[in-house]
Amino acid sequence: RDSWLRRLEADPMDLESAPDEFRADPEIVLAAVKALGDALEFASNDLRSDREFVLRAIELDAFSLPCASDELQFDKDLVLAAVRQHGSVIERLPSEWFEDIEVVLEAAREQRTILENCPDLWEDPRFSELGLKQNCIAGQGASAPVCTIENFEQVDLDSGDIGWNVVVRLLSGEEKVVRLGSHATLGELSYELVTNHLQDLASNHRVQLVFEGRRFGVLDAMSSLRDLKQ
Repeated sequence: RDSWLRRLEADPMDLESAPDEFRADPEIVLAAVKALGDALEFASNDLRSDREFVLRAIELDAFSLPCASDELQFDKDLVLAAVRQHGSVIERLPSEWFEDIEVVLEAAREQRTILENCPDLWEDPRFSELGLKQNCIAGQGASAPVCTIENFEQVDLDSGDIGWNVVVRLLSGEEKVVRLGSHATLGELSYELVTNHLQDLASNHRVQLVFEGRRFGVLDAMSSLRDLKQ
């Protein structure tokens, strides 16, 4: 067994020639997947169909998902977990995922070149270079610091324009005050938080935004603060 572990670490695709008992062994398969996600193709059908096991495989290498069972390749939570790691994984999954705006947005935030396959989205501001850059809102199921919008009010900016002072509370109880322009969006708020206020906490460049009990998602980035007041 130990010799197979060493062998697969050096050449993970050797899993194809491993005895059936090892292709069904979670530890051995994960050792191969850690070296190369494509090795999951040669795992037993039971492991390739085991949702929890496949999630562990995705955490090691996002490209293991296209080698999972057909059913699990249609599991949206698994797809989101994979494209958040590597956007181009979507290109190896069922083409239907290119019709899911949330999945495409998560993939494009990680790798914008996947939009070459989505000409209908080229004029969508959510998918512009700036729109993707400023959208730092963590998607559903993603781990990120929780930032609760406590209140926000209009203020006079140094430029003479009217803007917003936004008070955000962290789980620790610490409050951050963010100053934004009059047309600021939730995406801009998330970008300002991870760029200038939470550098140490938001290691993945994402934050969870919450207001009045509602958690916002990646598709809410273009919503304006002004709309929240209404």
